[in-house]
Amino acid sequence: SIPYAMSKAALNCMTKSLAKAFAPDVRVNAVAPGPVLTRWLAPHPKMIEQSLALTPMKRAASGDDIAAAIVFLATGTNLMTGQVMVVDGGRTM
Repeated sequence: SIPYAMSKAALNCMTKSLAKAFAPDVRVNAVAPGPVLTRWLAPHPKMIEQSLALTPMKRAASGDDIAAAIVFLATGTNLMTGQVMVVDGGRTM
């Protein structure tokens, strides 16, 4: 939907703006997850199936997958700022 897309674009721009505003003392990055297997998604098997058909890795993310991306951004990227890390199994490439 248009409001959803606008909110995501705003978050991407905010990430870049905050990174510029607070550099070099603070790094600002974001994670943009694709479908994540949660209780919210579980009752929608058709939606999961359609999404996975478009995903090269053929699986949805787990909470652990998203957590690993966040840990990487928090601890393993001394020179990375202003970036949005997409964790979606290749769906948006």
